[in-house]
Amino acid sequence: MVPVLFVSGLLFFLYFGFILTAARAIKIRKNEISNNSGKPAELTFTVIIAFRNESLNLPGICRDLKKMDFDTNRLEVLFVDDHSTDDSVHCLINLLKGLPNGKLVRAEGKGKKSAIFQAVSLARGDWIVTTDSDCRLPNNWIKNIELKIIELTPVLLVQPVLTCTGTSLLSKFQYYDGLSLVALNLAFYAKKGSPLLASGANLVYNKKSFESAGAYFGNMNIASGDDMFLLAAFKQKFNSGLHLNYANDVLVKTRAEKKWNALIVQRIRWVRKMKHLVNNRANSLGLIAVSVQVLFLFILIAGFFNPIYFYYFLVLWGLKAGVDYRLIRKGARALNQKTTFLTFFILEPIYMVFVPLVTILSLFINPEWKGRKTST
Repeated sequence: MVPVLFVSGLLFFLYFGFILTAARAIKIRKNEISNNSGKPAELTFTVIIAFRNESLNLPGICRDLKKMDFDTNRLEVLFVDDHSTDDSVHCLINLLKGLPNGKLVRAEGKGKKSAIFQAVSLARGDWIVTTDSDCRLPNNWIKNIELKIIELTPVLLVQPVLTCTGTSLLSKFQYYDGLSLVALNLAFYAKKGSPLLASGANLVYNKKSFESAGAYFGNMNIASGDDMFLLAAFKQKFNSGLHLNYANDVLVKTRAEKKWNALIVQRIRWVRKMKHLVNNRANSLGLIAVSVQVLFLFILIAGFFNPIYFYYFLVLWGLKAGVDYRLIRKGARALNQKTTFLTFFILEPIYMVFVPLVTILSLFINPEWKGRKTST
């Protein structure tokens, strides 16, 4: 018993040290952006939305684009239909009547990466902005992106995405999980000066840089991972110019999964795509997270045979929740989002089961996404 307690205690000590160090690395700054160039902005943008079977979500994002506070002469929107089998195309054709700078593109190949690659080749804008059809966009989204580009002169901007929070435990779990990824990305960026993760639901990059990086060369056949493959290609091609733009005024909200089994399938897809990526830091962090959660679960099970382990589990539960919450709260503050410790404390044991379950299932299950296998 003593060796088990010692080894597990050492692992948790290292984990707590890592999380606390990451939390200290995050510096919360006011998002004060100003155009000090003295010249009027003349940047042009193309928003790319690749979609497949999204008839229920297209009206929402089209409403947001119609209300976008930006010069329509410098903004185009390309909707790329990835061979939808529902009435998405018919729905979109009607919606585009009220969106004069919007255009429907029929995908020639299959998969999101192929759709994006095709759309970039057709884009008239110098800057590409990608999002998803199930997202909701802030009114000043493009305007604030433009100001950040003028300030930083980047080749790539990684921007925040969170699920819409609701009253259910499932939606809160996804919201807090998203905040944990935001916080880790902020900490890594503060230490290394480059993003660790990226989401295609809110990504900005220079068109010429995309073409130069060859983002999807050799991985076009893999259905998922358009964002992480792109980030990896940009890191390999460019020594600088990759920035985080994590602020509330560019925050994109996405629809939360409504069922636990749907969320599990989504996360299996995320895990499976990582095996195709050469991202040692992200994979190492994932391994640490899984190991800690497995150990957490093991200690709880051992508690049914020996009360000492159960008391040990309760102590670790409290300590881990407190340490993890400190990191997540930093991420929430960066985006002016709300959190409560009680909610996170209740959610903490769910991670203990959820993370190992998804990891194990990803070894045996290759889930479909809208009728297609997600990876090979």
